[in-house]
Amino acid sequence: MLTDRVTAGGHVEVVAILDEVVLRRGLGGPDVMREQLEHIAAQAGEDHIKLVIIPTTLGGHPGLAGAFELVEYRDDPRSATVFIESQTDDQIVHGPGVDTYQQIVAELTSLGLGGTDAVALVNEIRSEI
Repeated sequence: MLTDRVTAGGHVEVVAILDEVVLRRGLGGPDVMREQLEHIAAQAGEDHIKLVIIPTTLGGHPGLAGAFELVEYRDDPRSATVFIESQTDDQIVHGPGVDTYQQIVAELTSLGLGGTDAVALVNEIRSEI
């Protein structure tokens, strides 16, 4: 459904919620890290992308249970889907259970840094490398 909407020119909004720790984890070497952080900051400036960073100073938060992707369609809320990837298997959640992930996203979005604050943190981390 998502591919069809993008292909048809439909509006797509991406909300990327990242833990600050992943921005600081030095994988690939300094040049790769700087390039990736620059890309994240640039993408965060796009109208259809919202970047939220959960600062390490926050301590524990509901996102620590693991990574997931929530896909929602404003014109069909019943089709919301959660993709959960793990080292052993992947899960797709429809219907009941999706609301838990929607609540996690809402809470993380309210707790995290967004907008220019998120981009400023990404640039700060980039300059430290």
